[in-house]
Amino acid sequence: MFGRKRESRDFSTEIEAHIALETDRLRAQGYSEADAGYAARRAFGNVTRAEERFHESTGWVWWDNLSADIRYALRGLLKAPGFTLAVLATLALGIGANTAIFTVFNTVLLHPLPYPDSNRIVNISRPGAVAAMPMYIFWQQNNPGFLDLTGYQPDITLNLTGGDKPRLIDATSASQNYFRLFGANPILGRTFSAEEDHLGGPKVLVMSYALW
Repeated sequence: MFGRKRESRDFSTEIEAHIALETDRLRAQGYSEADAGYAARRAFGNVTRAEERFHESTGWVWWDNLSADIRYALRGLLKAPGFTLAVLATLALGIGANTAIFTVFNTVLLHPLPYPDSNRIVNISRPGAVAAMPMYIFWQQNNPGFLDLTGYQPDITLNLTGGDKPRLIDATSASQNYFRLFGANPILGRTFSAEEDHLGGPKVLVMSYALW
């Protein structure tokens, strides 16, 4: 900013020096002091316009215009504090809502799911109903369009005992190939086996790291 002011002063000094030299030349030709100064300035042209063109050529006009607009806007907002608060609240709600929507959009649609070949995974469901085990078995045995089919039932609540007092935990019931389809391997132990994947079979639990 200081450099820009110094350049403007230097340019103005150069203009005055040029006009002074022209004035001296005209005085040497017999012009009076007043006539020489007037003729020199008339020959140079509009000094103010020349300074404006120089100022525009430095590339700082946009900054001056922006600063002036900001100052004008701030003065207007300070004169009406109630309106200012309403504007700020509206902006905050709009920015927050847009940020939340973009976060969901970016996570769900733009970024792939964290599974191998996630673009090939399809969820088959019946709105408002749960597919029975016979239907799942039929789909599994008659699905030429899929390499594998797994079944699961989310939002199951179980009782966890053995501590100071029982507690409820969220769980999902799944078939034995559930983890294999998503490419998930346990840190310890194993996942479900085919022998356990039938009605009345052994009750086996795969715990999350947080629950463990």
